Amino acid sequence: MKKTELLVGIISLLVIIGLLGLATSRERAGTESSDEPANSSAYETKYATMGAVEVQVKPIDLFKYEVVLNTHSVDLDLNFPEIFELKDDKGNTAKPNEWTGGHGGHHLEGEIIFPPLSTDVKGVTLIINSIDGNVQSFTWLKEE
Repeated sequence: MKKTELLVGIISLLVIIGLLGLATSRERAGTESSDEPANSSAYETKYATMGAVEVQVKPIDLFKYEVVLNTHSVDLDLNFPEIFELKDDKGNTAKPNEWTGGHGGHHLEGEIIFPPLSTDVKGVTLIINSIDGNVQSFTWLKEE
C-alpha cells in the first residue's frame, strides 16, 4: 500500500510541476489563456527612434492608429494634428481629424484618427514630421 501511495504522490507532484511550467512559459510568451482575441488588429505594430523619442504605432485599421511616444529628454509639447499626415496608394493625403493623447511631458499615448481617403485604398503611409527634428514614415497594405 505504501508503494502505491508513494507512486501516486510522485505522479501528482510531476503533474503539478508540469502545469506550473506550462503556465510560466505561456506568461513569458505573452499568450496567457483568454477567451478574447490576443490582437484586435492584424496590422503589424511598427517601431522607430526619432532622435531621443521612441515611437510605437499600432494600426487599428488603415485610418486609425494607437501611438505611444516615450522619451527622457524631449518635451512632447507638440501640435500632433499638424505633425501627422496620411497618404494612400492613389496619392491622396489627409491630416487627422483627432488626436486623443494630449501633449507635453515625456510619455504620451493616444489615438490618431484620419478621415477615409478612398473607398478602394490598397495601402497607406503614415508620416510623422518634426519629432526631435526627425521625420519618420510607416507603410501598411490593406489586408485581403
